Amino acid sequence: MQRENTERRLLRSLQVSNASDAVGREFIDSSIAIIAISLLGFSTTQIGILDFLESGAALFLALPIGLLVDHYRPQTILTISLALKVLLGTLLCLGLTFEITSPVFFMALVFFLGISAIASEGAQTSVVPFLTGSSSQIETAISRMAMADSIAGVIAPAAAGFTLAFLGPTPATGAAALFFVLALVFAWRILQRLTPIKSTTHHASAPHVADDRSDESELENDTRTLSQKLTDGFRILGRNRFLLGAVCLISAGNIGLALGDSMVNVVILRILDLGMPFFGILGTVSAIAGILAASLAPAIVKSVPLRTLYISSSIIQALVACLPLLALMIPNWAHILFLVQSASWAFTLTVANIAGFSYIAKVVDKKFLGRASAAMRMLTMGTVPFAALLGGVLADIGAITVPLIVWPLLTATAVTVYIFLTRPAASGRA
Repeated sequence: MQRENTERRLLRSLQVSNASDAVGREFIDSSIAIIAISLLGFSTTQIGILDFLESGAALFLALPIGLLVDHYRPQTILTISLALKVLLGTLLCLGLTFEITSPVFFMALVFFLGISAIASEGAQTSVVPFLTGSSSQIETAISRMAMADSIAGVIAPAAAGFTLAFLGPTPATGAAALFFVLALVFAWRILQRLTPIKSTTHHASAPHVADDRSDESELENDTRTLSQKLTDGFRILGRNRFLLGAVCLISAGNIGLALGDSMVNVVILRILDLGMPFFGILGTVSAIAGILAASLAPAIVKSVPLRTLYISSSIIQALVACLPLLALMIPNWAHILFLVQSASWAFTLTVANIAGFSYIAKVVDKKFLGRASAAMRMLTMGTVPFAALLGGVLADIGAITVPLIVWPLLTATAVTVYIFLTRPAASGRA
């Protein structure tokens, strides 16, 4: 009973830390975007560089950060990454106070914010199995963190805009720093409490904690080359057909969305001229669907087999991805079609993401979880900036319908690959 109470307290601390981090991250991202565009007058090229610096961390630094998470333990990396966010938020606040408006200053801040975001996201997922050995609690914890991210994505940008409009940029960035401080306090609590748990439960029935010392000695005695250690995550994904198939599906969903999303915006605002209010409504509907999906995900994951869940959600995504094309052909139905598309895509993609990261947290050895999660994030998110760029190029070279056609085709191809990879005969040989 005492161990269960301790686990619950630690999981609550993680969830509060994650929620505070999510709000702070959305607050500072929104503040930087508004400050760069409206107050500092950055050029479109400079805005593009800012976006690439932030997203580039997922592509180029995910693997070494994943190795650090495994080697130094996720609770340690989580605490360090949040401390870095506190420092960066404070520096931004001071920079605005003393009117430091250099683009280089902002680009450096954004780059290190991207690094700290990748580190904290990977550590938050990887630390869950260290806090509990229950599969249901792992799923619940990961889904609640996803729900906090979704809620923060709705509330924080509006709050940041309000604060900037009425109080100015310095209080807005100061608020972000305070949220990071709150996240750091609860992460520090986890770091402090995990150490006594290891020593007191070493002789108890807590194998997920009792193995930590042997894991540490194995990591220290690992004499393989750095490149071999960095690519452990890819090898783990490649050996498990369900993980590999999940990566294919989630990557296809994210790439397809990146290809078509900006083109959908053009269709809504320019070609069909549905108006800015409707565009805002779509964002709200998508966010609400994401929150609903995160709240229902634990029950869905428990009641539906993983393979069935992925196949059904991907088929729905392939069909839903056709709706923007249908809206172009039937403009009178455009409002309804785009509402269905936004809600359905957000719901299915959120559930698929939560199912994937819950599964990886349960089946992958803890000492490799940081690298496996990093490899999964790199493959599922690292290609998004290039996919968005490709979508614009395809639309310019061909027509706006080209990326809108590629989107459902890509999703349909991915679900076909998943069915082939995870068919019973293939799974039996794996």
